[in-house]
Amino acid sequence: MMEEIDTIVNKINANTLESSDLLSFSKNLEDKINQGEIQASKDDAQWFQIYGFILKKLEIFEEGNPYDMRGSDWRNYIDSFDKLRSLTADMEEKNLIENPVWHVQDVSFYDIKNPELYREYVYFRTRNHIEKLKSLNPL
Repeated sequence: MMEEIDTIVNKINANTLESSDLLSFSKNLEDKINQGEIQASKDDAQWFQIYGFILKKLEIFEEGNPYDMRGSDWRNYIDSFDKLRSLTADMEEKNLIENPVWHVQDVSFYDIKNPELYREYVYFRTRNHIEKLKSLNPL
């Protein structure tokens, strides 16, 4: 697991982290938690799902399809919509997104104002959470 953590950090440093990296990491983290191999909580795994999800939103935006995600797609990524709501509110407060709308219950659509700042925000949140995991699981 620590190798996976290092890989995530290296990809952040190289500006190459993708949503699939975080979604895979979240799944592996949840498995390790369930097996008792790492000190973390389901809450931690859910946050990495959220970070992967909002990074996926950026990837779709950069492909030129900012709204090319259906409600069923979003639900496949996220177990905690309360966390998504909280993060969406934080991103709006920080002026990273605008026009957040919850069209369907628990489905958030928003406009990304500045893709680079948005990416930095996702990386910052991810890195901080990685540091939390490292502190709970010293070598």
